[in-house]
Amino acid sequence: MNHIEMPIWNKCNNRCVMCTNTEEMIQEDCFTFESVINYFEEELKKNNYTTLESISLTGGETTICPYLFKLLDYARKRFPGVIIRLLTNGRMFLYDNFRKECLSYQNIDFAVPLHGHNAEIHDKITQVPGSFFQTVEGLKKIYNERRADQKIEIRIIANRYNLTIIPKIFEFIKNNFIEADRVVLIFLEFEGKAETNKNDVGITYTQIQPVLEQIKKCFKLFKDFRLYHFPLCVLEPSLWMYDWRTLPDSEVTYLTECQKCKLKKYCLGVHKSYFNYVKKPEIRPWLNLHGIKVKETGNFFNPISSIKNR
Repeated sequence: MNHIEMPIWNKCNNRCVMCTNTEEMIQEDCFTFESVINYFEEELKKNNYTTLESISLTGGETTICPYLFKLLDYARKRFPGVIIRLLTNGRMFLYDNFRKECLSYQNIDFAVPLHGHNAEIHDKITQVPGSFFQTVEGLKKIYNERRADQKIEIRIIANRYNLTIIPKIFEFIKNNFIEADRVVLIFLEFEGKAETNKNDVGITYTQIQPVLEQIKKCFKLFKDFRLYHFPLCVLEPSLWMYDWRTLPDSEVTYLTECQKCKLKKYCLGVHKSYFNYVKKPEIRPWLNLHGIKVKETGNFFNPISSIKNR
């Protein structure tokens, strides 16, 4: 899938304790419209892309970028049919004029993280009092007003602060946003503030496994459920079909023991940042599939369709 991220590092004032932006990015003076476009065009040339399926606008916080709509206009004109994905905390959707401007664009996705099922947890992570209310109310408005070509993705970024209440976050999403187009559970990346605060926010693959067991019955409730940043061997086989490869090759690695694993051709590998927290990842290569037959999708990013016992 031809995809490019358009980063908007706009002196983002992002206080979230697990923000993957580095402190240098956060203190960086605003990138100009021209510098963002130049980066985008250079990425097109480097990858030899003449067409794109999607463009992601990332931050900092994208919705406070002063030239956000100018960038959206550029992306839409440059690739008229492309899916534009806006990664945002969702708080600005509370404001009618801003939300209506966003909803004037065709073929646009909004990806919004929920860090908790209440203000106590969510606001503790974002470090912004009132952010839970703003995010949820903004989400509700855009959720109710979107058109068929405008999608809502709700993300849960698993970390130590919310690990035990992830089932409650799923329950909250089920009760309030059951028709969301996509729900994604993401394993924390140890980069930026998440690396700085790793002793406060860090979790391991082993620690999240009991939570996955608790919530797996919820996955089929949603139109599209996905797991991001999980090596296949830390998941039980019934969850392999939900696992997606969404990281560039430069950010992941395979351990020596991975080389003989029967799942390697389907597997994301280990995010390199995990070694900032765990020196020896809990990798258990599948040397024999023990009668499990894997049905392939043909999609590199979501390679496993289903499994069955032979």
